[in-house]
Amino acid sequence: MNKPDAHRGFTLVELLVVITIFVLLLAIAVPSFSSLIYSSERAQAENQLVTGLNQARSAALTSESTGDTAAVFFFDNNGRLRIVTCVDAGDIPDGVNPDGGPRMRDVFVPVANYPVVQLPRGWSVRGFAPVGTVDNGSGSGWYDRNNTSNRVLSSTTGNWVFPETAYYDPTKGNEGRSRQTFMIRFQGGTGVLRTDVSTPAVVLDFSPATLFRNGAPWSDYRFDSTDRPEVLVRRAVARAGASSTFAKNDLPKLLGDLATDTVLTRAITELALYDENELAGAIGARGLNNATHSIYGGSRVNSAPTEPRIDQALFGGSFDAAAVNQRINEWILGVGEDTKPSDVRLYTVDRYSGQAREVLP
Repeated sequence: MNKPDAHRGFTLVELLVVITIFVLLLAIAVPSFSSLIYSSERAQAENQLVTGLNQARSAALTSESTGDTAAVFFFDNNGRLRIVTCVDAGDIPDGVNPDGGPRMRDVFVPVANYPVVQLPRGWSVRGFAPVGTVDNGSGSGWYDRNNTSNRVLSSTTGNWVFPETAYYDPTKGNEGRSRQTFMIRFQGGTGVLRTDVSTPAVVLDFSPATLFRNGAPWSDYRFDSTDRPEVLVRRAVARAGASSTFAKNDLPKLLGDLATDTVLTRAITELALYDENELAGAIGARGLNNATHSIYGGSRVNSAPTEPRIDQALFGGSFDAAAVNQRINEWILGVGEDTKPSDVRLYTVDRYSGQAREVLP
């Protein structure tokens, strides 16, 4: 009598059937799982944005010095956007106004007891710069650009600007003009949104380099080696009030628009939260620069720039910087005949509550 084989394996047909079923299930599950991850990260990005704004307003309500506070936006080359709660530590003379008088700038510094808020990797925030607020070509305004920079903004329409805080040469002491960003500003003591301040300010975000700090005036003000930078800022402001020479020659190197340790910033009221990869695809880029995790890049493939430059290697054919900027603006607003659908979240900040309100189409 024949006994059944206890060690009988699968036949080839049976294996093929199992593999086919597994592949079909995988094909169904992977997109759903990817969509679940995307939705989770988007929700996290939204929550972090709201947290960053609420934290800055809370600092304004509890400010001992009654100085204004702000949620300031930075983008680092690691592909992460951070929101830093900062406080106004004083104002300094920094250049000359068109009328010949000194240009005064508020100086914001990070508040030590408030944590930095980070968005998930790949998620970014752009701020809306209304018509007439970006540099008009003088080379000394907000979101100005060097002659070799290929980033172009419109002078006749508003622009959705990116936090250009990482694209500079950190080893030099006068690279601040390449660094630009935006902030949501709250009035100290009341927490009311400031919509009446049009003059750009500077915010302290010190360079990781140390070599240029060995000489004066940086050697006397080591912002990189203290957890209370506002103390050094106020000391420098006080010294400038007593010495016109220091105010004219040294203070701009430490805290002015040209200083490497500062970023030029301006108060705005409208924000756009979006996926950086989605933006790249919508404007015709092949992807993101591997060094910056954005559409910005250096002159070599996948290198970081030392000034705000769009990575031309990401775009096929002829590169038109003005057209790229226009496509970004249209994609964020969802206008234009050839604009791809987007998952952008638009927000405006309520003046009195300081809450981010989503603007629905």
